[in-house]
Amino acid sequence: MDLTHGRLKVVPPVLARLTLVEVLTLRQNLIQDVGLIADLCTLKDLDLYDNELTATPDVSKWKLLV
Repeated sequence: MDLTHGRLKVVPPVLARLTLVEVLTLRQNLIQDVGLIADLCTLKDLDLYDNELTATPDVSKWKLLV
């Protein structure tokens, strides 16, 4: 799923309900917190480049990324 350059300020809540997402691209947005996507344990590729993250996301739930 590609949400690049959408100028999003928050992660859309609907993403928390999508359980089979393997690739998520959130490049060039204004997102500060990615806590809502913590339950997406099927992620194989997560791209958060060029956002306004204030903290490093906990990647321990994303076993396929590590």
